[in-house]
Amino acid sequence: SFDVRAANPRDGWPSGRTGLFAAGDAMLLVHALAALRDARIITLPFAALNADWERATRAVAAFLFPDLGLTFRPDRIDAILKRRQALRSAPRQNPSDGPHPLVDQVRDAGFDHLGQADHPQDLRDMSDLVTRIAAGLPRDPLARVQAAALAAPDDAVRDFLPTWLGRVRGTAAALGLS
Repeated sequence: SFDVRAANPRDGWPSGRTGLFAAGDAMLLVHALAALRDARIITLPFAALNADWERATRAVAAFLFPDLGLTFRPDRIDAILKRRQALRSAPRQNPSDGPHPLVDQVRDAGFDHLGQADHPQDLRDMSDLVTRIAAGLPRDPLARVQAAALAAPDDAVRDFLPTWLGRVRGTAAALGLS
């Protein structure tokens, strides 16, 4: 989706923020989750949230606070539904350069398996899977993304690199990654 958004001139998304940076974000996320394997972190797969955000939100609330009785404001729901409809009906443009090998590497390491449930999960229940996925990913995600971005044929990708590095350097340093 990063590539599709980056290719759409009507989207406010930076045109250089392509799937290459999504792969970098995913690598950092998996390494962070592996480092936090004993922490009580609740995950909700994006597919479940995207398919039915209200049901997914209620599931998270019920998981965390069984007696809460969550309610939504109708005016806020209407606004969200209108925005989703507008986004879904907007013409989609395909990215010009296609997937990057780092995107494939993240997928091939098993990242997609983290999002297969349709309900909230405790990270501790997925710790073995997260550890296996992290083991299949580079320990130098910033260096990998930087090298790929500098070699990219698209100036916008190279131009977005300093912004991305500025956002992720602290996380990478805290994880002992480069």
